[in-house]
Amino acid sequence: MAQDLGMGSYGDGDQSPAITSEDKAGVLLQWEAGVKDYNPHPSNTRLSMWLKDLWRGDYQAVMGHIDKVKKEQVSQLLESRESLLNMSAVFHVIVGAKDLCGENQECRDYRLQVNRVTEVKNDHQKILGKLIELGAN
Repeated sequence: MAQDLGMGSYGDGDQSPAITSEDKAGVLLQWEAGVKDYNPHPSNTRLSMWLKDLWRGDYQAVMGHIDKVKKEQVSQLLESRESLLNMSAVFHVIVGAKDLCGENQECRDYRLQVNRVTEVKNDHQKILGKLIELGAN
C-alpha cells in the first residue's frame, strides 16, 4: 500500500527508549540528519506535494490529496512519514505554521524567501482541524 500512495513509511516506528550511550548517539545522528533532510521548500524534489501543501497551509490542495485516495487509504495517508524526522501530517502543519505564520524574527528571511517562490496559504489551523476530524494523531 505504501507504494500506491508514494510515501515512505507509516506509523510511529521504533519508540523504545535509547538506553545505552550508543543508542543515544544513534538517535542524535538521526535527528541531525533529519533536520538537514527536512526542507519543505518548493525546490526540494525529494519531499511530496502532500507534505509541502500541509506545510504551506494550502487547505484546498490538502483536500485534493485526500479526495484522490480511496476512503480506506485516508488513515494511511494521514500516518505517512517522510524525511528522517519521521513526522506525521499533523506535525508538517505545525512546523509550517511555526515557520511561515509566526512573528519570529529568526524565520523572517526564510518566510520572505518562501513567499517569493510559492504562495503560502496560511490555512494551517483549518487543516489541523480537518486532520484531527479525520482521525490523525
